[in-house]
Amino acid sequence: MLCNTRKQFSYWNLSPEFAKFIRLVVFDPRNLNRNRKYMDSPNQSDSAMEKSVMDLNSDCLIYICSFLTPIERFRLALVSDVFNVAIEHFTHLYELQMEELVANFSMTELEEILRNFGEHIKIVNPWSDPPDENICSEYFHLLFKYCHNIEEIGICYPWNPDFETYKRIFESSAKRIRKVSISQKISAQLDDSIDELLCNTSNLTSLELLDSDIAGKHLVNLVNVTDLSLECCESLEPEHFVEFCKVVKLKTLNIAGCRLLNDEAFKTLCETQTELEDLVISNNYESTNYEIVGRLGSLRKFEICECSKQLPKLLKILDELAKYHGNDLETLQIGSNFCYEKEATAGILSRISKFRNLRQMTIPNLNFMNNEESLKEVIQHCPKLEDLRIIVFSNYQWLTSEALLQIITLKCLNRLQIGPIFPLDTNLLPTICKILNAKNGAELNLYLDEGSVDDELLNSLDSSEYKQNERLLKIHIESVDD
Repeated sequence: MLCNTRKQFSYWNLSPEFAKFIRLVVFDPRNLNRNRKYMDSPNQSDSAMEKSVMDLNSDCLIYICSFLTPIERFRLALVSDVFNVAIEHFTHLYELQMEELVANFSMTELEEILRNFGEHIKIVNPWSDPPDENICSEYFHLLFKYCHNIEEIGICYPWNPDFETYKRIFESSAKRIRKVSISQKISAQLDDSIDELLCNTSNLTSLELLDSDIAGKHLVNLVNVTDLSLECCESLEPEHFVEFCKVVKLKTLNIAGCRLLNDEAFKTLCETQTELEDLVISNNYESTNYEIVGRLGSLRKFEICECSKQLPKLLKILDELAKYHGNDLETLQIGSNFCYEKEATAGILSRISKFRNLRQMTIPNLNFMNNEESLKEVIQHCPKLEDLRIIVFSNYQWLTSEALLQIITLKCLNRLQIGPIFPLDTNLLPTICKILNAKNGAELNLYLDEGSVDDELLNSLDSSEYKQNERLLKIHIESVDD
């Protein structure tokens, strides 16, 4: 049996790491002693050393499968059902990626996988780029046939393959579905369809409707929802939002870009949502009084998306937040595509310094030049700040070397992300490490955008000096969105 299985392994499209692991640990009896504690028999006799992978118990197989990707685990399942118990152990955590499965398995193989593991799959992600309609239809038929315990699902509109198929999937998991994401534009005529899709999901607690033209008349039926994102739902009618607020108790809410919301909508929001902890808004509403959201009693995380440059309004919102949450707001995010000159920067920083309990913060493209005193206030009064993101998409020279070094002195700062445009001066690296050493060897993870990294910095990261200080400073190079 081992020989046949060994032969089958040789034909797989496996990662080098997986192939090496299988060869050295699974199929080589001389290395099975590494897994002896996972085997049924604790004795260290020669017979134990001669066991094959087929003799290992479920604990050992789970240990082996922990090294594998979900696709590699499913390939194992196609070889032998001896791995099924171990694979089941991980499948309930697996976020089923439609493209990934269709790209790696034939429809026949996919049916076998879902027949064996469909009952354990709880999270289904949508297509990012739907394939041929026939493939899509076949795939969703398998979901409906074998996956009846879905808790989280992302769906696509226009309905691909069709609305009735989605409806059957929702009906089969109606009592279990907790989270639904619809991330493509939905026309206003489909309010009734959305209501029909969600009407039986009695345990639905989280809903994302992004960039949709819905009016929102179905929202009032979703009485158990606690987490709601209606980002960029520009046609959301305030009367439907008001009705919804009166029947729910939300924990998180994103209404950025819901332009039609008026004073009555924000007044009702503040009166009814006494448990709201996490709020995302913009500054382009019909309402002229939306800064009253700062009075929400349970607020701990607040984000504002600056869609239009209205500095007085931004400062007014920050003042209202500081008045009611100066001592308990933990996350403040100011997202903006605008650059703020020296005077505006001073005004923003002076208000940020009033939040004494901040752990996480995002700030826009500010001018730190000659604003040392305002920055010192933030560093002095926000000592708990651990995670800071500075948006820099132009005028990167505004974030001066002096300001950067000053920011790094923040006592608890562990994560600093700057970008997408910021060419780090490599001459600062020794000074940064010196500052970190002075903070009792505090570690800093610095994230820079790959487009801003030059050869000089790359060479510095290969130097022995950097490697010696890597326990203090870790520079991560990746895509940093603005």
